[in-house]
Amino acid sequence: MNAGKLIGILAAAWGVGVVQAAVIYSNDFSGAVGTAGEESAPTTTIGAFRDHSAFAFLDGSGHLEATAAIPNANYRVYRGLTGSGDPSIAAVKCTVAMRAPTDGWLGVGFHGLNANGLTSTNSDSGPWATVTPSGVVVYGGSMTTGSLNVFSATHKPGERIDVAMTYHPATKTLDLAVNGIAVANGVAIAHLQETTGTAADPMLQYFQLNFFNQTPAADGGAYVDGLVVETMN
Repeated sequence: MNAGKLIGILAAAWGVGVVQAAVIYSNDFSGAVGTAGEESAPTTTIGAFRDHSAFAFLDGSGHLEATAAIPNANYRVYRGLTGSGDPSIAAVKCTVAMRAPTDGWLGVGFHGLNANGLTSTNSDSGPWATVTPSGVVVYGGSMTTGSLNVFSATHKPGERIDVAMTYHPATKTLDLAVNGIAVANGVAIAHLQETTGTAADPMLQYFQLNFFNQTPAADGGAYVDGLVVETMN
């Protein structure tokens, strides 16, 4: 991904004259070929962070991809935000530049525990979404718990798209946009704490990109070439 593209994503993520935003993590995945957790370095970061990966590699051409078509290939970043959060933080937004899958899905979103994959109950995931070949599904928790909202025909299989999710902790709602076009605003997020099954605020400790049954990019699988995570107040 080139610098101009990342600047465009940053500009879109910040908005114009609506709220003040602080980019706390961004990455254009332009590192050397190798394991994402070792070779990937953020373009922008505020404060300390740590990252992890499993079966997710950089291809040396600005793409983050899966190394094999398995369920839980992923790249995840720890930033330590919380669902209730700092009262000065009105929202947390993530913007992902990617090639849509032609099969399976690419998961994007937040989780509370350090685990491979967003469908795992060990991750305490949500809010998060699966980007499918032609739509987006928003979850409040893992696939077995929490709210679920399906948005169809937002893009085409294999299309280059930008997906933006904005979570508002105070109202527990989420806004979704694809290619800068609002798909939904104020989607209610019902999150269940995975270890107890009781209603709880999401814990926005980690952000994860989960490649579900995606082949490497050269074989047609989904890839990511830009990620921006920011807080708004």
